[in-house]
Amino acid sequence: MRITLAFTLLCLPLSVACVPAGEAIDLEAEAAELMRISSEWSDIAGTGDIEATLINWAEDAVMMVPGLPPLRGKAAIREYVEAGAEIPGFSVRWEPLEVHVAQSGD
Repeated sequence: MRITLAFTLLCLPLSVACVPAGEAIDLEAEAAELMRISSEWSDIAGTGDIEATLINWAEDAVMMVPGLPPLRGKAAIREYVEAGAEIPGFSVRWEPLEVHVAQSGD
């Protein structure tokens, strides 16, 4: 009896921790939505509309450009994109390859 009670008391917190709080999260749907948003944002960036492109970057964003050190912050990214826009044929585009969504949906 004592062993059963001790085992139950030890396992109860584990079983409570495994019960999802709130509604279930469709991880595949969340991943598909992130891929859609990234593709849509790339399409907007390809139009050359600098304001529309920059609107989704956070103030502390980091942009990795081949051959350059990381561009840190929205101001540095804006400077790069504006300077590049002066070059014939310049564009900012990307293709999302994969996405990972935490079990929590975050």
